[in-house]
Amino acid sequence: TYQCTFSGNFTGQPGASQTNSVRADVTDSDNKSFFQESNNVTVSIIDVPSAIEVTTTATPSSLPEPGGLVNFTVQVKNKSTADTITLLSLYNDVYGNLDGKGTCSVGGNIAPSSQYQCNFTSDVSGVQGQSKTSTVTANVQDDDGQSLNDSDSTTITIGARFIQKINLPILMKPGSVLLSIQNDNTGGNVVFTVIGTGISCTVPNNKTQFCGSFPPGTYNVKAQSPCGAATVQKVYGSGPQTTRIFCQ
Repeated sequence: TYQCTFSGNFTGQPGASQTNSVRADVTDSDNKSFFQESNNVTVSIIDVPSAIEVTTTATPSSLPEPGGLVNFTVQVKNKSTADTITLLSLYNDVYGNLDGKGTCSVGGNIAPSSQYQCNFTSDVSGVQGQSKTSTVTANVQDDDGQSLNDSDSTTITIGARFIQKINLPILMKPGSVLLSIQNDNTGGNVVFTVIGTGISCTVPNNKTQFCGSFPPGTYNVKAQSPCGAATVQKVYGSGPQTTRIFCQ
């Protein structure tokens, strides 16, 4: 008995077949030639079921209340090593038909062991503690006419409201003028008035007396003493200060 093996390439769609026959030509010890034909051998192509995998992700996956824009990524993977598939539809149960939304479109082919990916952006809103889930479903058909689908979901959580803190400079209000009047031996009482403030006081001879408080600024002041009366303009800053009245 003689035996050998060989390999050959045969491709086709499911249901296709190829019949092969082998003929052996031999010569016996009497130098007579003859041939023997083997039985036919048929090779058939059987269907390998197609498969897809849908994946969807969201960026960001969490948002502060009340929400905002989220970028969704959808991926359809052709897990078959033999069949090309056609993407018939992409649908999101919250945002509807994805054909024409963002970069997503349908009708294209996905080669064996390849994938299709697209993105779209939508607004997600809610209150703190809520979770927003959406599901994407892809419907495809392989080159054998078989229809199949797959789905995947993604969830966005709504967190606490973002409160922006802005540091503002604090404008310090200048302190009041704390005015005292010194009567420096004028020989009698001094009457001192800060015009326009309602501040006026009478100071006995050789005494110093607190007269009042008022905002810093430039004021006309009037002093009356046994030496006479005078009105002048004076600038007062904040804090304690003393004005001396004397005779020349």
